[in-house]
Amino acid sequence: GYSNTEGGYNVFSGLESGYSNTTGSYNSTYGSYAGRANTTGSYNSIYGPHAGKNNTSGGGNTFIGPQSGYSNSTGNYNAMHGSHAGYNNNGNYNVMMGYKDGYTNSTGSSNTFLGYSTDCSSANLTNATAIGANASVSASNSLVLGNGANVGIGTSAPAYQLQLSSDNAAKS
Repeated sequence: GYSNTEGGYNVFSGLESGYSNTTGSYNSTYGSYAGRANTTGSYNSIYGPHAGKNNTSGGGNTFIGPQSGYSNSTGNYNAMHGSHAGYNNNGNYNVMMGYKDGYTNSTGSSNTFLGYSTDCSSANLTNATAIGANASVSASNSLVLGNGANVGIGTSAPAYQLQLSSDNAAKS
């Protein structure tokens, strides 16, 4: 909180953690350079070295893990858990849980990425979801399950891309 002027109820712990904060309040930053550029953003929880480092006015974010939310400057209400999760994100209402999840996303909002290195092929998708290791979604309002995986509903060992419990299958 080196530059703090009017911000209150903040906790800054780590080398240059919260360094540029001026009026932002209710922030918790832990780790070297965590939330370093934050000036007016409030209600952020930032944990890990370089996590949320470039956040300036984004609020209501949770960045947990080294360099998670690293490039976020104005994005709000994001949850990014895992090393490099949401690294290039500057959108709103995104959930990224896993190593390098949502790495390509920069301005997209309301997206969900769950699993090791899940991502999108476009930087500005909306309401897109990728679940499973290395899964990637390429269109807004879409859901991708797995990376070449078979999906079962009511079965634990699907043999097709989509298999229903009634032994009927959707084949490609």
